[in-house]
Amino acid sequence: MGENEALQALQLDLTERLLRAGFSLEQRAYRPHITLGRDILTNFPPWTIQPLVDRVHTVELMKSEQMEGTLTYTPIYSKPGNAGQRGTKLQNNDSKDPSDS
Repeated sequence: MGENEALQALQLDLTERLLRAGFSLEQRAYRPHITLGRDILTNFPPWTIQPLVDRVHTVELMKSEQMEGTLTYTPIYSKPGNAGQRGTKLQNNDSKDPSDS
């Protein structure tokens, strides 16, 4: 099973378990992502950021909530990742160099 197929299988399994547990889920299509920051101001255009290659040590389901004006994350589920396996390339293919247009 390739990297994308494994991620899709994980997402499908998680979706099924959440539905069985009574959670309501978004109807939009699943799009894998990692939030690295919010409202970040930088002088670097997104197409200058190099792809990240790393290993996943843990997958965590986080509860995100505003508490006294601060966004607070609380882990509510954790499972070991693929750190014992080869690295997985993570990148955003949406950012394109405008000079390519």
